[in-house]
Amino acid sequence: MLRIKAILVLISLLALGGFLWWRWATAPVESKSKETKIFVIPPKTGVRQIAQKLKREGLIRDQIAFFLLVKVKGLEKNIQAGDYRLSPSMDPTTLLQTLTHGTLDVWVTLVEGLRREEIAEKLANIGLENFNKIEFLAATKNLEGQLFPDTYLMPKESDAPRVVAMLTNNFEKKTAQLKPDQQDLILASILER
Repeated sequence: MLRIKAILVLISLLALGGFLWWRWATAPVESKSKETKIFVIPPKTGVRQIAQKLKREGLIRDQIAFFLLVKVKGLEKNIQAGDYRLSPSMDPTTLLQTLTHGTLDVWVTLVEGLRREEIAEKLANIGLENFNKIEFLAATKNLEGQLFPDTYLMPKESDAPRVVAMLTNNFEKKTAQLKPDQQDLILASILER
């Protein structure tokens, strides 16, 4: 009889300890914080890495609790790549809802060999709110070969001039050592196609 009571007390203590840990782990890091951070999730990032990064950036108290919350709610496939405005005042449930409902930016991969028209078409179909294909084509008329193929994280409110600036700035960064002239770029672009 004494042994059964001891086991029941032990089970009760473990349950109480688990309950208290869960309450602590799923509370906001700083409930009165007004600070916000931009949190970026690259494509194909797993839940474990996301939980580790949230903990490292001071947005959650416990990565195991966040991981368990995602698994219990079955939302691991709903978390979207992109960037989010998050705050330490958000509890893990609110963070999770934010990570599954729309990003501030969208990812786009521009592969080598795409013509300006193909790039414009792809950009028009990814959800950029202010993007205009005709404006993009006009702005890139003499930039054949300078629209660098890469993976970009573009703000949803990007317009054509902003997108052109992103692509050409990336080109300048990546080719700073080479110093190619315009004719070489056009020829390389044609050959690549």
